[in-house]
Amino acid sequence: MPRSYDAYEQSRESRVDYTKSPQEEYREAIESYNLRVKLCQTISGFLCNVINLFCIGLIATTAGLIIWNHIGQPKSRQELMDALGRYNVDDFINVLQNLTDTEWNTGFNEDPYVGDNTTQMWKGADGYTGLSLTLQNALDDAWQTEFEAAVDDWKESAALALSTERVDVDHTCARVTGVMVVCNGNFGETGWVGINEVELEFKGSGDPGVIVSSVAKMNEFYLNHADYYHRQYTMCHEIGHGFGLPHTDENPNNQDQGNCLDYTVTPRNNMHPGDVNMNRLLSMYMQDDYDDTDDYMANDDNGNDDGQGQNDDGQAATDQYYKNKYYNDDWGQQGGRYLRGGRRFRRIVRFYHYV
Repeated sequence: MPRSYDAYEQSRESRVDYTKSPQEEYREAIESYNLRVKLCQTISGFLCNVINLFCIGLIATTAGLIIWNHIGQPKSRQELMDALGRYNVDDFINVLQNLTDTEWNTGFNEDPYVGDNTTQMWKGADGYTGLSLTLQNALDDAWQTEFEAAVDDWKESAALALSTERVDVDHTCARVTGVMVVCNGNFGETGWVGINEVELEFKGSGDPGVIVSSVAKMNEFYLNHADYYHRQYTMCHEIGHGFGLPHTDENPNNQDQGNCLDYTVTPRNNMHPGDVNMNRLLSMYMQDDYDDTDDYMANDDNGNDDGQGQNDDGQAATDQYYKNKYYNDDWGQQGGRYLRGGRRFRRIVRFYHYV
């Protein structure tokens, strides 16, 4: 832009076209300059807006991924609603007034991970000296009887050295590294009456992972008005998953096995751990004392004891048979999608990280 009219007049002396007055040419030069400035400002503003939108999108995407990972990477609308807390976990009014057999039985056959008996051990356990673990009791007063009974039952295992710590009631069920939190809350009509969420730590690709925290949740939507048998079965069941135990049988309609990790339509028959659970804990945490003559699923494939140590395909129910059938190479150290869960009594991973 010319610095002044006089400067512009001096620069005009060399021109031969005097058809326009100096004032007109100066005015046109000013208008041309302003037009170029506006054009540059428009282009610059557009580019700035594009860059700003890109940055906002990048920040939003990053924040979304962080939140998605933090709430357990939900893969369905139902899991997302569960994770975001569609229900008020402190609201024990909007719950089922009566847990019927229909509600109880719904979901057994819809579990997409039936047959996935993958197991994980707790971090720090060497497989020979047992598992020492603290259970933090974040339950309200209504659950103390069931909790104490279940803990006393599991303390019968020679592989477990359990201690309990009463903490403030926490219906949100926040996890705590290094312990198993046991809690209750209204998690809504999720399809599961109880769930155990574990955090796994992996050393790298293909590593089976080790448990670094566990949260056993009792869903008050179903259990608030349930009878003692259903509540005790669920408490025993979810605490058992917290040690790394899988189900012993997943057909609720066959003969009950008499242990709380057996799916059942009659919970009063399966309210406590069984010898098969205790022996499986020995195989995981105290291998020198493990007796493979009483294997973890030493029934036929329908969950029935044939009395001859055989399964329904005629093979001997040996230790190696069940290792191959249910646990692949190294008793649960199979590859794939780590520890997942179905709709009822699930064992799922909502939090995990690599080291």
